[in-house]
Amino acid sequence: QNPCVQNQGICVDANVCSCFYGWTGPTCSEAIVTPQCVNGTASDANLDVCLCDQTKWTGPICDKPVCQPDCEHGSCIAICPKKAVGISEEIDETCDKPHTCECDPGYTSSEPENSAIKRCNKRVCTYYDEHC
Repeated sequence: QNPCVQNQGICVDANVCSCFYGWTGPTCSEAIVTPQCVNGTASDANLDVCLCDQTKWTGPICDKPVCQPDCEHGSCIAICPKKAVGISEEIDETCDKPHTCECDPGYTSSEPENSAIKRCNKRVCTYYDEHC
């Protein structure tokens, strides 16, 4: 019985796999995170394509945070601290805080201040603002 994942490694001895480029682990089932994938893993078919956890990250290299719901008048930012990993930094995946919206000037969120959701969907009005 060959324990190695097909097309990701070859069996070189009883229960010993030699992994192909881009794969690691006892059965060559774990993709090596390529330097270009910030918060994702390499695709099985193409090591130059990043696979993102689409509930948290997007973009070609999985470096843009995703906010649920979307930010209406602002930018989605990651609020979890980064941790040092070797010579680089990665988002601490043990952090359970969701990403949040950083509102554009003149906008706030209609949700309560202590809410985990922030949409930047409410215009902040001043007495001289003609758009309110």
